This record gives sequence, C-alpha cells and structure tokens, in this order.
Amino acid sequence: MIIDLSVFSSVSLLNSTFYGGVKLSDQLYLPEIHGGINIEDCSFYGIQDAAVDIESLSRSLTVEGTTFSNVGTGIKLDGIDTGGDAEFNLLEINADYAGIHISGEIEKVNHIVRIKNSLIAGTGGNGYGVLYEDIDFWNDRDDNRIQLQNVTITNHNQGLELVYTDGNPNFHYKDVQVKNSIIWGNSVNITNADIANSSISYSDVPNSNPASGNIQTEPMFVDPQGGDYHLTYSSPCIDAGDPNSPNDPDGTLSDMGAFYYQMPVSHLSFQPVLLIDDYPRFEWTPVNLEDANVYYDIYNRYTLNGTPVFLATTQSTHFTDMRYIVVEIVESGYDSDGSKIKLSYEGESPPENTPMIYYTVIVRDSAGHVSTPSNVISAQVVKAPIRKETADNPLPEKYDLTQGFPNPFNPTITLPYALPELSTVTIMVYDVTGRRVATLKNQMEEAGYYQLRWNGRNESNKPLPSGMYIIQMTAKSMEDGELFSKAQKVVLLK
Repeated sequence: MIIDLSVFSSVSLLNSTFYGGVKLSDQLYLPEIHGGINIEDCSFYGIQDAAVDIESLSRSLTVEGTTFSNVGTGIKLDGIDTGGDAEFNLLEINADYAGIHISGEIEKVNHIVRIKNSLIAGTGGNGYGVLYEDIDFWNDRDDNRIQLQNVTITNHNQGLELVYTDGNPNFHYKDVQVKNSIIWGNSVNITNADIANSSISYSDVPNSNPASGNIQTEPMFVDPQGGDYHLTYSSPCIDAGDPNSPNDPDGTLSDMGAFYYQMPVSHLSFQPVLLIDDYPRFEWTPVNLEDANVYYDIYNRYTLNGTPVFLATTQSTHFTDMRYIVVEIVESGYDSDGSKIKLSYEGESPPENTPMIYYTVIVRDSAGHVSTPSNVISAQVVKAPIRKETADNPLPEKYDLTQGFPNPFNPTITLPYALPELSTVTIMVYDVTGRRVATLKNQMEEAGYYQLRWNGRNESNKPLPSGMYIIQMTAKSMEDGELFSKAQKVVLLK
C-alpha cells in the first residue's frame, strides 16, 4: 500500500493487520494543513521488505503498540527533514534485516527519534537491531539524534550499527543515547567505535562503562530460544535502571530492557472438597522462587468488572473466607471457578447487596514486584445468615493481645489474643530499631480466642540473636471497620 502524504492532512492506521508493506512519501510538507502520522495497535506479518517505509519524514510520526513478525525490516526512515519527529513505543519487532533502519540527514536536534519500551529481536541471520547509516558531519551540535530507553536488542548479527558518510566517527558527538536498555545476545552487540560515539548509561551492554551505571553480564531472559525475552527472577537487570527514571508500573525501580519484571501468575480454584455449612476455601498454585519471600494478596469484588478490594495477605497457598458459609452446591459437583456454589453472608446482608462475589490472587515479593492478577473464581451469594457460635462457646467481648509467656523465652513464646468478631489480623515482630524481622500472621480470622507460637526466627527462618523484640498486633473488623492495635515487649534470651 502506497500513501502520498502530500494530499492528506493526517494519516492514522489503527487496530489493523497488514500482510503487505505500507510505503508513505512525505516529500511535500505544508505545516499549516498537514498533521501527523499515527500507527497504533497494528500487526504486520510476513513482509519480505520494510513493513513501514517512510521517505523524507517532515511531520510527527508515532508508532505504538504494534508488532512486526517475520518481516525484512520493521520501520525504515529515509531522511528526516525539519518538522519531522518520530516516537516508537511498545513495539515488538522480529526482523531479518533491520528492526529499525534510519538513513540520511536528521536536521532537527535533541533526540529526534525516540525508541521506548520495545523489543527488537532478529532471526539470528545477518541483520541489525538498529541501523543508522549515512550519518552526516555534525560536529557543531552536542546532542543525540536517536534515543533508546528500555529497549531490548537481541539475536541479530549486530545490535547497533552506526555508519558515517565521512567514515570517521571521531568527529561526531554522541549520536545515540542508550538508557535502561539491553543489547545482548547478538553476534556483535556494538563495536568499540560505536560505543565511543554513543552515550550509554544504566544498560546491559558489553564493553560499556560501569561508571555510568552499566553492567556487562548475562541478562537471564526467560526463554531466548523460544523468543521470550522477559526477565527471570534472578536477572541482574531487575531494579538496575536509572534511579531517576520513572518507576515501573508496579512501583519498583526501573528495570533494564523492554519488559519490566513481573512475578509468575498463580492459578486460583476452590478446593476440591467443600462441605455444606462450612466456610468456602480456595487454593492456588504455588510460586517457588529461590531465596525469595513470596506473598499472595487476595482480592474480592462484587461485580465482574468492579474495582478489586483487598481482602488479605498470606504466604500459604490456601485461604478461608470466614465471612461466608457454603449453603448449597448445585447438582452433584461444581466448577473450579465456583459457578455452582452458593454462599450465605454471615451478617445482615452481603456487601453492596450483590448476588455474586469474585475472587482473584496477585503474587508479590518483599521488594514489591507483583504478578498480573490470577484467573477469577466466583460464587453466588444468598441471604441466609448463619453464625457459628453457641452458649457453650462464648465469643470475646473486645479485642486483646495479652502478655506472651514465658517472657523471657527460649526458643518459643506463646502469644494469646482475642477477636470479638470476624477480622483481618496482622501480627508482626520488630527489633528495637523498628525494623520488621518477622510476620507471624496476616489473614482473616473469625471471632474467638487464639494462641500463636513464635519460635524466635525471622522471615527467612533463621534464628534471631538474643535481645528485646516488639510484638505488634493490628486487627480490623470486617463488620463495622473498627481498628485495634496493641504492642508488647518480649525478650529472647539464649
């Protein structure tokens, strides 16, 4: 498809699939009537030459959220004139010759071509990740013409290639800026001459300068042979980006490369055996990561597309929602997503008087990296209050954390506490500096009297030294929102 840009005020290609290349000619530019070029959420497949080929760009160009699979070249820009400006974001390119190919003069200054959050992978042949050729003499300008940020370039013959018209890059300032990126796994990642003419910082690039926050080590992709260039949990690229860059979407420090690290996703289901008049129990597949504390954050919502509401955190792989009672299992069995389960709410009425409840789980580590939400399971909610209490088993009238015993202790102390109603309970241990050393409980519990035992070990199950520690209990009623907090001092004496 050939588009003559001189006759269009703007061009937008949106949510489309192309099996042939798109060529755009922009040799005549009238800024008073012409808009930009926008390619968004498109897919290009099996194109032998350039999937997007633009000649003499003289307006803004944006390509975002687009994939290029088995193409000769992903994007080719032949000359960028005054008025031209290009930004490529969230691209996944698999190209035989060049992921992005730029040639000719770039007249405008200050990062005229910006490539962000993109994977540029090759087929292992003789191609390039980013090829920038016919670079003219630009000794009098001290800025970058191409900027790569959070880009992964891999599996090419050469990752980044700069070709100069005068043949001498020493006369040029840093033509390319590379930040928070990975150039690795190419036959030649980047030549020493091109490194000298590039500004590289907080990136994983062989032979780059460590003083600029760079590393030079295997990035540890999940499955590079299979085309999965996400980072594994042990990757040195996690949280290693520029600390002044915006945080990753999960709130942690910026990672290097196209894909920020996400925890593995767990699969959620109701337990295989549920009993009438018992609490609903569900479980999920464990996430096992070496030397990592893994937490599971449980959420519920009352409409399928509603806002998730935090319910509890646990390090186990199962949870019991003590707000509800199983009152009916439709037919002889039930689906793993709970669609044949009916629950009653242990109160006057279910939250928001909804007929359904939906559960999901998010996996988290102690650094704050999270997974995407698990699958959703659901159950019907009916109005049939049932309370699990009798006169022979009276409930506490108020919250309390009574003094642990023995105190001093070695190696175990018992911590009694009381809950007057269904509550979320958190019990933490802190040292005298205020640093948390152990999480003893973080879950929902029904009303009753409890005893918790602590063995004097930290969250990594290692023995703590003798000394004074602070036990902090926090509880929140699931019925009226009442908050309770109490602390006590205990002494570990060995």
